[in-house]
Amino acid sequence: MDPNEPDVPLGRELKRARERAGLTQAELGERVGVSQGTIWGWEHVHVPNRERRRDLRETLDDLGVLEADREDGR
Repeated sequence: MDPNEPDVPLGRELKRARERAGLTQAELGERVGVSQGTIWGWEHVHVPNRERRRDLRETLDDLGVLEADREDGR
């Protein structure tokens, strides 16, 4: 397994959405109110709590990333 690839399905989706938005982990973290390390953890190991998942969804939806995924059938 590639150590740079997320281990958890939600993490893979989060990383893909963040990259589609053209954001670094630090930039997404700033928008959501968490550190770059927290974003890294969510992408690779941990699952964010319900409130943070909502914050992530709203942020990525505002950036049009989730809408693009829906249009692509993802």
